[in-house]
Amino acid sequence: MSIAERTSAAKRELESATAHFEEVRHAHRMGAGGNIAEAVGNLDILYRAIDEANQSISEYGKQVDAELVDANGALNRASSSAKKKLQEARSKADDCAAAQDKVERVVIQRLIDADPSVIAVNSACKRLTSARLSAVTYEALSAAYDAMARAVAAGGYDLIRKELDAMPGAPNQSMEAIRERNLRSLLEISSSDLREGGRMGPILCQNLRAILANDVRAARTILERHVSDFPDTSVQRAVSGVCRRIIDNAERQ
Repeated sequence: MSIAERTSAAKRELESATAHFEEVRHAHRMGAGGNIAEAVGNLDILYRAIDEANQSISEYGKQVDAELVDANGALNRASSSAKKKLQEARSKADDCAAAQDKVERVVIQRLIDADPSVIAVNSACKRLTSARLSAVTYEALSAAYDAMARAVAAGGYDLIRKELDAMPGAPNQSMEAIRERNLRSLLEISSSDLREGGRMGPILCQNLRAILANDVRAARTILERHVSDFPDTSVQRAVSGVCRRIIDNAERQ
């Protein structure tokens, strides 16, 4: 196969890989990925409500205590407004606490459900990245092929290799740095779009399913080893919370 034929084949593969990636990524975002985004969004709303309620409890509690001191301990003379707001904040905190475990478990279930979809996105991403690299490489080779062939024929092969090794992204640099540079320079889609939040993997998914079934050993394993595997801080908080409640309930029995 000539260099022109290899260049054409690389361009066709790039077109196919691009279309496949866009299709898979769209399916993920409209399906499992969208469900994760919605579930985590609802989790964030709940956490904000919890944090606000706890802050209000602290503030109004201090206000009630201060007014009680000012009233020389007379409960009936302390501000009814502050006490009412304190009661409302406590009621809101109780409502949030009642929903917290359920909402956190929904997020965990959505992570499990999305794993096959994330695998498909990552696979399509890998193919697209490879196709982009092949296309740009063969395009460059095609443009300079005749000149390089003359240089090699004249005995300049070692000099060409030396100059190639001095280029940014040459093999003496890390493969991760090369991939990231190629993604930034060749792809219109950002690397964060490509990774789509990361993959759980079979072992972590197994442990997540186990904690949904209130398995104490799985809860301890995740809490000790895997919380940092989740890139989103709200998801880390959710997984940690479910695991701690499972362990606490087991220890109380």
